[in-house]
Amino acid sequence: MNDHFKYKPPDTLWIGCDLFIEYDCESKPQRVGLVITGIKQFGFIISHEYEVIPYVEESRRRSCSKEECKYAIRYEFDVRFSVYDTIGLGFGLGVGTGTFGWKSRPTDHVVTFTTRCTCCDRDELAVRGYQQKVEPGPLIQLRLRDEIGIAAVAAFTALGAGLAVSVSNVGHPLSQAFLAFTGASTLVSALIVFRRFAKYRVRKNKLRLSSEQRDEVRLP
Repeated sequence: MNDHFKYKPPDTLWIGCDLFIEYDCESKPQRVGLVITGIKQFGFIISHEYEVIPYVEESRRRSCSKEECKYAIRYEFDVRFSVYDTIGLGFGLGVGTGTFGWKSRPTDHVVTFTTRCTCCDRDELAVRGYQQKVEPGPLIQLRLRDEIGIAAVAAFTALGAGLAVSVSNVGHPLSQAFLAFTGASTLVSALIVFRRFAKYRVRKNKLRLSSEQRDEVRLP
């Protein structure tokens, strides 16, 4: 069985997550994939990019009812989402571009999901054992460092050439338009990156306060 869950990481801008989970009557839910929807990366020279990695931590099997089924179950499971922020130089304007620079430590959030009710009449005996399959390593969508570097170098080279030509012909209307566009785009990107970084600080502070509150509760 496969289920699809939607998740919105708190204190993030313009993104959501589609989490894909696989399970059956014998096996606990396992992560199949995660897709970040919305504007994952944004920037012109100054850029910001989100990365989200899910971990299935614990699962609990619950009984449920289903028509024409004697033995049905559903899973209740906890997923830890680790959210990373990357701020640096780059052109976060689509596939093939990217950012490189400073990457934050992850901010984690644990969310509980529930699967659909599944009929397990044929597998009732096997389900009694409730196999705990080995959870695979975190699903990370890696992009080769060389690919990011080539895209960034090519983009900066083109931008540098355009700026050089525009500055040398600053009286031309096209040059003025190019310089105005470059300046405005960089300014807007800087403001958005600053706002996203502020959101990251909010997430981090909330986690710190939550951790301190838990520590106070543990004190005798």
